[in-house]
Amino acid sequence: MAHDQKSRDLTPEKALESMGSVLGGIENFVETAERIIKSLHQIAKSVRTMEEDGSLIQLAELLQEAEQAPSSLSGDSQDETGSQRDEDDL
Repeated sequence: MAHDQKSRDLTPEKALESMGSVLGGIENFVETAERIIKSLHQIAKSVRTMEEDGSLIQLAELLQEAEQAPSSLSGDSQDETGSQRDEDDL
């Protein structure tokens, strides 16, 4: 019975409106995908340029140094905090 009611409520206008909504959603999806692909292409071009001029290696070295620096800094700050607490206890 519910199926009969739905099929009676489905008019050509509503069907076209629904199809328009679906197509609009697909259009938005495709536009978003195009923007993502263009962005990835630009990133790839930048990386290639950086590789050619040697700055990619420099960036990798800086990142490696940055990864090592926080661990040593956090260790130092913990040592300082711990030693200050020890002195306060005395």
